Amino acid sequence: MKIMLKCTFLFVLAALCWQCNRITYTAENFPTENYLAFGQGGGFAGSLTTHYLLSNGQFFISEGIEGAKLSAGEIGKGKAKKMLKRYQEEIQPYDFQEPGNRYSFLEYVAADTTYEQQWGRTGIEVPEPMLLFFQDLQLLLPQE
Repeated sequence: MKIMLKCTFLFVLAALCWQCNRITYTAENFPTENYLAFGQGGGFAGSLTTHYLLSNGQFFISEGIEGAKLSAGEIGKGKAKKMLKRYQEEIQPYDFQEPGNRYSFLEYVAADTTYEQQWGRTGIEVPEPMLLFFQDLQLLLPQE
């Protein structure tokens, strides 16, 4: 019985320590680096929807150029880290700036610089790794 109580105590203590160590972001304390932004914009109305994937797995969304960031769920830290690493390895090397009237974009904000890719211009072939990565990000978005 004493062993079971000790194990339960250690489990609860570990869970509390894990929760205290996890940073949860809000629009007010949004990180300044190490996140991925992606979305679509343009058209007659000049609309813009931006999704933000943070390294801790949180999603945020904003509408418009100066739209407020709103929490939009999370996917887990492990998946988020994999996507950020995948971006750095597969997409970051592309210097692709071909926006059209309607465009899609990927943007990674690192500590020292920002990497960005845009596409949408008619007749321009978009590199397949960029399209696949963008589609995979769309699939990770929390369903409403």
